[in-house]
Amino acid sequence: MRFIDNIHYYHVYNRGFGKMKIFKNAKDCEKFLKQTEKYSKKYNIKILSYALMENHFHFLLIQKETNSVSKFMQKIQQSFGMHFNIKYNRRGPVFDSRFKSKIISDYEYFEEIKKYIYSNPIKESLKAGEIHSNLTRAKVEPSSN
Repeated sequence: MRFIDNIHYYHVYNRGFGKMKIFKNAKDCEKFLKQTEKYSKKYNIKILSYALMENHFHFLLIQKETNSVSKFMQKIQQSFGMHFNIKYNRRGPVFDSRFKSKIISDYEYFEEIKKYIYSNPIKESLKAGEIHSNLTRAKVEPSSN
């Protein structure tokens, strides 16, 4: 298990295995978000912002206990992966690898990541030529310093 320091802001993200679509419809998004809510409570994680695209996701979050981000992400990816494989009658990994995380060490980087997460679904949809409202969910909460 990867050790992640106590009480920090993180940008956490991952994508589908081989860039495969992991959010094929609104129901997939809803399932992922329900699991996110469940495990964020269990592991004392506060989600400040998120974005789900067809083949990847981003979180801006606060970890309040040592190593809780690792446990949180392990549970989300494991439970969503099992759901996805059963639903789509497939086997094998759903995510490309372990999640990636970057610690946010200053306010400027925090604001940059917040804007990036908010605009990422819009940019991805524009590349595809249309906005898929059921796949481009984003949430941004005001920062409270």
